[in-house]
Amino acid sequence: VVSEDSEDTELPHSNAPGSEPARRSLSPRPPLTPSETDPTSPDSSPDELDGCELAHQLPPDCHSIIDTSEEDWNRKYQHAVQTSNDRQLLQVVATFGKFAEQCCYELLLSMEDSDRFGECDGISLDHRGQAVYRNCLFQLAATEDEDEDESEDEDEDEDEDGWVQPSVKALQQILKAVQTYHGVQRDNPRVSPRLCLPLCCLVHIAGRVMLCRALTPIADMLPLIGLRCSGEILDPQASSWLTEQAQAGTQGLITPTNLTPCTVRSGSGSELWLGWEAQVFQGSDGLMYLHNFGRHMPPDVGAGAIDTVERQLRPEAVATLPSTVCLNAFSGLMQHQDALDMGVLAAAEAMQQTLLPTLAADLRALKVQVHDGRSLVLAMHAAGVNLRYLGGLWELALPAHVTALVAAEMVGRSVMHELRQQWVRTPLDCTDTRHHMVVELLNSCFTADSTWDLKVGEPMAEKFGLRLSRHQAIHQWRLVLEVVERLSGSQLLVSEVGPVSYTHLTLPTKRIV
Repeated sequence: VVSEDSEDTELPHSNAPGSEPARRSLSPRPPLTPSETDPTSPDSSPDELDGCELAHQLPPDCHSIIDTSEEDWNRKYQHAVQTSNDRQLLQVVATFGKFAEQCCYELLLSMEDSDRFGECDGISLDHRGQAVYRNCLFQLAATEDEDEDESEDEDEDEDEDGWVQPSVKALQQILKAVQTYHGVQRDNPRVSPRLCLPLCCLVHIAGRVMLCRALTPIADMLPLIGLRCSGEILDPQASSWLTEQAQAGTQGLITPTNLTPCTVRSGSGSELWLGWEAQVFQGSDGLMYLHNFGRHMPPDVGAGAIDTVERQLRPEAVATLPSTVCLNAFSGLMQHQDALDMGVLAAAEAMQQTLLPTLAADLRALKVQVHDGRSLVLAMHAAGVNLRYLGGLWELALPAHVTALVAAEMVGRSVMHELRQQWVRTPLDCTDTRHHMVVELLNSCFTADSTWDLKVGEPMAEKFGLRLSRHQAIHQWRLVLEVVERLSGSQLLVSEVGPVSYTHLTLPTKRIV
């Protein structure tokens, strides 16, 4: 389940993960080397994992108790999946989405008048932005200001328990992983039906982003596969039959995605199919539950920098590679780490030198037809191209209408980046205020170069590696309105926004969510 205004997933039924736009260089560059992407050499990593490096030692909901007075969403969801009842599955998912949206609204209202993550009306969010409410785990993404504060107090936070509040992109990757793994599990009979994924929903409300996950009934705090609290990686070959079943299930889950297993340096030679921080727990209902799987694809190092969580390759791109790649590249923890890293570097080169030019050629030949921003995004995702490469696509030879759509998509998403920062500072019930913000920001950007450079140009350069001037984009302003409307849920009238400033507004009745 995904909100309509998610920056990366355009349709609720899409099964493919995506990633946020990020910095990258569009100028021709020589082949990448590990020294350009990994700030520390893999050979210098410790043989043993200490507590400070374990950002995901235990899933935050593994010790939560299911409240029998509330609906057990996990039981309903797993029953629909196990029985292959598509109608029941769709009903559970749709109902859970509405339930999650309402609960997120209640949680945000409860903390609106309190200090950062204090307690209000009996509902408390911890320093990670988490709260257990009505048999679900809710996690609030950090805003950019909070990210800056956390970076200043990083040492203090890590000393406490190794957890920090996640970014919006990190929460989005969890949802994308659920969608990807669920598609593999549905289409691949080799995957054990006892290996389960949590039901998740990503909710966008007035610039705030929350991830809602149904609580899973964990029977034992010790994972069948994954990390102990001490950082020891379990040996599947020397463990119980249940661990062997969990290992076989994860192998079936990863094999169709063109990923290859790897071996941990400090381990005993057992193959690791998932990310090194992923865990499989035994549930009290006899099922096995996968946790900490947000990093489900190899990192995309095409920008010359590495972020293994927020910048991941799309599964469609990985599937087209001539050879398998490793999910744990650039971790510094695996045997033959250099060879694994070079495979991911080759994948990044293939993205810029093969997939992107091929998509442009298909658009020119009308093999791929796009007519609006949504169809453009879906076409890029189907080709395995992340939205962060919109700038690279714009620089290639394209039909005129596609070039206009690409420019409008970059401008609209850059505008939304600024709007979400403004919306976060407004009360939840101030829908009219947020609508005014949309109109005022668009009018000021389209009429003043200084505002354009600050509010649109800089975010565009950071997200897409390309900066368009106001004069280059002013002719696509109607297309930009369509993008902003699609991502914000705000109904804008042409008479409200244009190349000139308007003061009269006709406000919609729809609440911005």
